[in-house]
Amino acid sequence: MNTMKLTITDGVICILFSIISILIIIVLISNKSSNDYLLVNTPDGDFKYYLDHDKTVEATGHLGKTIIEISKGKFKFIDSACPNKTCTHTGFISSSLIPVICLPNGVSAKIIKKQKKHSIQIDGVAM
Repeated sequence: MNTMKLTITDGVICILFSIISILIIIVLISNKSSNDYLLVNTPDGDFKYYLDHDKTVEATGHLGKTIIEISKGKFKFIDSACPNKTCTHTGFISSSLIPVICLPNGVSAKIIKKQKKHSIQIDGVAM
């Protein structure tokens, strides 16, 4: 029966791979831009709140106040004056692809990410 034995080289390669993986994860996590902000649309206008400070904000809609919590670069609707409060069940949102909308109250919120200079720009032309 042939058994493969681990050598010192195999151990060094595993350790190096682990260290590189951890460094990549740290860089990706810390790469959040402090210029990202929460755009809150209300019947009274649009309001911008930067995500680098934890805070609770109030937005006034058609039916009353909507309370939004900003924490650790994420946001969630805590309370709203709408009847069924579906918007408060979304939980924390950290993606710029997912807006939260309280349709009866006319309040919406979405994360806006600043584009980096080296980002690939895609034009709107399609064939």
